[in-house]
Amino acid sequence: CRSIIKKLSLKSYEAEYKTAIIWLPEYLRQEGNILLKLLEEPPPKTLIILVAKDIDKVIATILSRTQILRIPNLRDDEISSYLIEKLEVEAGVASSVARISEGSIIRAQAIVNSGDADYFELFTSWMRLCYNTRSELYKINAWVDNASGMGREFLKSFLGYSLYMFRASFIHTYGANELISLSENEKTFIINFSKVITKENIVPIVNVVNKNAAYIERNADLKITFLNLSLYIGRLLNRNYSA
Repeated sequence: CRSIIKKLSLKSYEAEYKTAIIWLPEYLRQEGNILLKLLEEPPPKTLIILVAKDIDKVIATILSRTQILRIPNLRDDEISSYLIEKLEVEAGVASSVARISEGSIIRAQAIVNSGDADYFELFTSWMRLCYNTRSELYKINAWVDNASGMGREFLKSFLGYSLYMFRASFIHTYGANELISLSENEKTFIINFSKVITKENIVPIVNVVNKNAAYIERNADLKITFLNLSLYIGRLLNRNYSA
């Protein structure tokens, strides 16, 4: 924080304005109070831009000294078009990536760069194995071995795609298909898959996927994480809610 103050006190030679961009001010915490006077009375022709992901986590003393400009996430079609035009991604893949990128071009690019595996094929094979856990346990082990070799970043994105498919299947059950965007293959799959996604198991499924995504983020062992997750989802799909 003190280095920011020092740098902004210097004279600008190459431009009329001096600009400081502070990324994720949520993490400034109490030491961020050092910047209060600078934020309240910046030097002439000085711009200070704070880029926050969650303004509710920015400490009040800093937030009260800012002008808030909310920038919405990019739409799926905008991200899809970007991937097709700039990165030459195939249209079907671009559409799938856009849906799980949470409105972020950076996240979409990371997903594209994380691997070439087909999310849809990986998801459908996983769900078939989970549903037939008792008879296919050895195949689940093989699936987990294969998936864990795809890398942590890829698997984090894959779980995001899985969440989308679980939610789409639940929405399909209630006939609200206009709320979801799916490829033809995905539409065909959820016609049958939606029969095992119910109001009783959708919440625990979403919760356990989110929890395991967090474990992966914290460098948990990929094989153990996905094996446990597969067995848990298998029980939920077979309507055993005691797990």
